[in-house]
Amino acid sequence: MNIYKITRHPDEDPEYDSFLGFVCIARTPFEAKRIFPSKEWESYWDEEEKCWMDALGGPIRKDAWPRDLDELQVEQVGTAMPGAQRGTVLWSFLAG
Repeated sequence: MNIYKITRHPDEDPEYDSFLGFVCIARTPFEAKRIFPSKEWESYWDEEEKCWMDALGGPIRKDAWPRDLDELQVEQVGTAMPGAQRGTVLWSFLAG
């Protein structure tokens, strides 16, 4: 498992009440892009709908985090300790 830093595209101008970026543990950059920035919101990436869904199957507000996963910047910043669980470690949120 690796540690990744995921950020929005540098040209994107995020609105208030949205995530700026996060650090996560994942096997690959592909998997890391499909992790939502916050552990507090139970969510998942729906490949068919191309959007973030909440635990009840409804879409998450579209401006909270980009829907175009190709625009996300991914940087491997380390290797996780053995036994580390996949998921978000910390995040940056632009409160408004």
